[in-house]
Amino acid sequence: MQNQAEIQKLLVLCGTHSQTAFEQLYQQASPKLYGTAMRLLQNGELADEALQEAFVHIWHKASEYDPEKGSAFAWMATIVRYRALDIIRREKSQQNRSEAMANEQLALQQGEDFFIHELHVDEDQHLQLLQECLKALDSQQRKSVLLSYYYGYSHSEMVTRLKRPLGTIKSWIRRGMESVRECMQR
Repeated sequence: MQNQAEIQKLLVLCGTHSQTAFEQLYQQASPKLYGTAMRLLQNGELADEALQEAFVHIWHKASEYDPEKGSAFAWMATIVRYRALDIIRREKSQQNRSEAMANEQLALQQGEDFFIHELHVDEDQHLQLLQECLKALDSQQRKSVLLSYYYGYSHSEMVTRLKRPLGTIKSWIRRGMESVRECMQR
């Protein structure tokens, strides 16, 4: 990697949207920044993702870099670190949701009341009614509603998980929610 002065000069030029400077900055700084991401993520694909997101951010925010506040490389390494931490949080969240969904599927197969059992609220009539309304849904609608509202999956995550088109998933959620609303009002 070139010296810090060269990195700083290139970063300042990136602030003026110089594509040539950005390419040179990437060539010179990316190997070390990739190492930073790799140390945190321990996964090459995720480190690549963090590095790509970081450089997009660097391109858009280069004009905000202030040499008086620190070195250019430290500024960029901080961006990479934050992107890596975001990915760690996202991956952990997806893992937790997948585990919870697997536990729910097991509970459903065993005939357990998944909301009531999990929340220990045997007396709550609204929760019991909600559970009955959800059980009455078509299985795809129920799964879509639970993934979206209970587990917090985004529509794009649901497309990947359910292997169905976005429009289909949105329709399942909309129809499922309409049925649940009608059922809850009875």
